[in-house]
Formats: sequence, C-alpha cells, structure tokens
Amino acid sequence: MKMLTVKHCERNDEVINHSKKREFGSVPSETFPIPMRQDSGMEDAEACRDAETEIKNCSSIGEAIIILNHLFGFCLEQGFIAAKAISDKKEAESLIQELQNESILSDVILNHALEDAKRNTEQQNRSRDASPYRECEEDRSQANGNQIAQDSRDELREVSPPASAHKIRR
Repeated sequence: MKMLTVKHCERNDEVINHSKKREFGSVPSETFPIPMRQDSGMEDAEACRDAETEIKNCSSIGEAIIILNHLFGFCLEQGFIAAKAISDKKEAESLIQELQNESILSDVILNHALEDAKRNTEQQNRSRDASPYRECEEDRSQANGNQIAQDSRDELREVSPPASAHKIRR
C-alpha cells in the first residue's frame, strides 16, 4: 500500500511548516502515513483504519491537525476526481447514443433513397415498354431509315450518269 507522508507533501509543505512554527511549536520530523488513491474498496477501508490509528496515536494536537488537513485535502481531491470521471463517462455515453441515433437515421434515409430510385427506374422501364407511342416511334425511325436509304440511292443516280452515257459521248 502506497502511503503519503507529511514530509513528502509538497503542495501543503508551506502551510504545514508555518502552522508547526506558529501554533504548536516544533513537530518531530517523523512521517505520518496518509493513504493515496486506492484501487479497491478493501484497500480504502484498510487505509482509513490506518489513518484512524495514526490520529489516535499521535503525540500532539498539532500532529493530529496536520494529518487531518492532509486527509481532508486527499478526500476532496479524490471526490473531484471521481466526480470528473462520472461526468466524463456520462458525456461519453451521451455522445455514443447521439452518434448511434444519427447512424440509424442515415441508414434509413439512404435505404429510402435507394428504394425510390429503384422504383423510379422500374416505373420508367415499364412505361417505355407499355407506351403505345413506342411502336409508332419505332415505325417512324424505321421509315426514316428507309427514306434516308432511298434518298441516298437517288442522289447516287443523279450524280453519276449511267455507264452507257459515257460510251456514247466518246
């Protein structure tokens, strides 16, 4: 179990040193175990019993105040860490839920768009196949093709005179 000692608490050293000199005289330089952040409930309970024992066994009120100040600061810090972790977890869960909802909505919209496009294509194909004008258009295009072929044959006849005409001119 990792323990924090009064001697090693850097951020509260100035306050502790000041209170040692001013109010209670000098405090021995022995170390007081203060539990650090624990991973399990059993270790936390054990650390609390150790801290309680240290408070009961301390030789002066000054030592008890120092230990209690460190414990109070430690408890506050752990409370803030736990609250932040809970807040971060809720925020992450909310974001995950929002992204899942957006994904589902996007899938639904995409599926509807694909179904609409498929229906439109099928409907256009059916309407082209069933159209009475389609037969007329086919007949017209065939007639136009025949007409173009006939016109080109006529043009060929007009441009080149018959071979017998060439022989006569000579």
